[in-house]
Amino acid sequence: FENSLENRVGDGLILALDSPSGTVRDLAHRMLLWKLTDGTAGEIDEDVVSRLRILAREGWLRAGAEVGSLIINRAHSSPLGQLHALSLLDGLHKLETEDLSKALQSKHSAIRRRALQAVENLEGDLPDPLINQLSGMGRDPDPFVRMQFAYTLGHPKFASLGHELGKLLYRERDDKYLVAAAMSSIHAQNVASVVANVFESAGKESLPPQLASTLLGLASTLGNDQALLSLIEYVLSGAATSESQPIVLAQMLDNLERRKTSLAELKDVDPQRLARAQQQLAARIDAARTEIANFKSQISDLKSEAPNLKSEILNLKSALVIASLPLLGRVADQRSSDAKLVGELLVPQTPVPVQTAAVATLARINHDASASALLSGWRTFTPALRTQVLDALLSRPSSTAKLLDELEAKTIAPSDIDAARRQRLVSHANKDIRARAATLLEVSANVDRQKIVAEFAAKLKELDAAGDAVSGAEVFKKRCATCHKLKDIGTSVGSDLMSLTDKSTAALLTAILDPNKAVEAKFLAYTASNKQGQVFSGMIATETGNSITLMAADGKQHTLLRADLDEFVGSAKSFMPEGLEKDVTPRELADLIAFVQSSGPPPKKFDGNQPEAVTADANGTLKLLATNAEIYGKTLVFEPPFKNLGYWGSVDDRAVWTINVSKPGKHSIRMNYACDNSTAGNEVVFEVAGQSVRAKIVGTGSWEDYQTAILGELNLSAGQHRLTVRSAETLKNHLMDLKELRLVPE
Repeated sequence: FENSLENRVGDGLILALDSPSGTVRDLAHRMLLWKLTDGTAGEIDEDVVSRLRILAREGWLRAGAEVGSLIINRAHSSPLGQLHALSLLDGLHKLETEDLSKALQSKHSAIRRRALQAVENLEGDLPDPLINQLSGMGRDPDPFVRMQFAYTLGHPKFASLGHELGKLLYRERDDKYLVAAAMSSIHAQNVASVVANVFESAGKESLPPQLASTLLGLASTLGNDQALLSLIEYVLSGAATSESQPIVLAQMLDNLERRKTSLAELKDVDPQRLARAQQQLAARIDAARTEIANFKSQISDLKSEAPNLKSEILNLKSALVIASLPLLGRVADQRSSDAKLVGELLVPQTPVPVQTAAVATLARINHDASASALLSGWRTFTPALRTQVLDALLSRPSSTAKLLDELEAKTIAPSDIDAARRQRLVSHANKDIRARAATLLEVSANVDRQKIVAEFAAKLKELDAAGDAVSGAEVFKKRCATCHKLKDIGTSVGSDLMSLTDKSTAALLTAILDPNKAVEAKFLAYTASNKQGQVFSGMIATETGNSITLMAADGKQHTLLRADLDEFVGSAKSFMPEGLEKDVTPRELADLIAFVQSSGPPPKKFDGNQPEAVTADANGTLKLLATNAEIYGKTLVFEPPFKNLGYWGSVDDRAVWTINVSKPGKHSIRMNYACDNSTAGNEVVFEVAGQSVRAKIVGTGSWEDYQTAILGELNLSAGQHRLTVRSAETLKNHLMDLKELRLVPE
């Protein structure tokens, strides 16, 4: 085709749809749209449309065929031309049922996919033959066609094909992408059909727990009682595996409670099916009570068994009890007796997983008997179990008040409440609880944290020996490991201790005893209460359009639907609690600081660089040289010929000096450096003793031109500190070359 596309009529443009050049095909497609529509009247050239229809249906150009005034010299397949023709007819709203029927039978998967997209735009009711043809697309050999089929069935006009979506969802249950596509197409009009056919397809086979749980959530959110009943019947029929059954059944009952309804109150469902489900559920709950009631005697009966067999049987029995616990507390007039039954599991002889599940069950059962059951065995609880029990008691105002009653009666000692739970109590939303807690725990809301820091700093200096990192690891494990991880000890919930740049004793002392002095927004504490009266505290782990997930101090996550929130309040305080000084001695704190300081990679080594403590001269001036700095980071190096720190090109690069301050007070920061004008403008940060000073780097001309600049001041106390110099959080090119830093008393 030698003529330009602009000079071609519709016939030539149709042939250009088969060009090997994507640019030519796309341009021909656009020009056909322009030429087919009269800009004034909006009329379409039906002759060209009919020729496009031939290409869309046949998918190839026959030898001798006439396309307007042009004659095809040789026959050839034209799948690209067919795809464009199909899209043009779709865009012009000129597609006919026969066009789509032919395209759905194409041997080319891209054309089948395009036909599935286009079928959504057909107006009016679809004929039965096309509906039947569509129904079979869920078994297409191409996964992308099946994915498009899942998307297409989300259109409201295909609500009657919900059964096909359900079958597809079950067949593709192990493909996360196809499952996501199918889930996105479930809506109020098809959810009952989808759910029913998923379970019909499954028969007695098990569903992945996550799939069953997601379907339950959708059915509940969309408010479709038929779908919920189908789910309930599936779980109660025994079709679910022993692993998924308690999970799904518990979530089902939780969702009913969240909707402030019950199984008996489902509407627009078959009454016979409903009655049968109620009977099955009641029988399942009775069986769960029996399983739990028999557990203690079954443990005693195992004394005579061989150790290996005893362990195996105990694990099996424990799993059955853990699976039974979610069913208790579901019947209003039996909650008190259920709570007492569950409370009997909180004894030292019960395996830890069972005790943990029992505490979670009591936290869920909203009854005074739950708090009593949680508190009755307090003296026999291990530290780990006490933490779980405290969280359960703090999850409701009524049980929190019971906890304060026990504190007042001295059944529980104030020292039994750790710093994190103390902070939750003294900052509680309920003013009466807040006031009682402050009195009983002897915590003042207006404590001068800096005064406490100063007192402990003085106590640390009075110790007869430096901190011991080995002993500090034990303190860390006991007091910090629930939120922080260091040297494979603990859980990564709070800030990353490995990335700390200032590990001086003064800085760590401030961070530990005055955590609210500087708080990143992501570590702020939040409190949420749901419509069931439960209270959750933690920092925001994730949030979506319809949910917020809070991470508690022990790393446990609680996902709350926004629609289920009664109150959500953020504080200006850190997720890390104040008041740790009540839990540790000065010696333990010194050991803890030594443990944190012992972490992290060693400084890099270079010829001519020998890190050592810097001592002030007679005037109190501290001279921090590149030769005595500790050097860390990916790119920062010591350059022997120039005796400077150079190639400062990474945000994790930093230089650290240990300094001995002789004259307390304000010190000006005087830096001798070089920076090429082309890379100037970055920010340098000076950190020491909990202080941070930032300054912009001004160009000195070139990398060979050094100058001294005063960049701010630091207020230093007498004694040893560690000073860190680093770039700000963003760095363009290189920061600077640094020779010397002077801290001069003012």
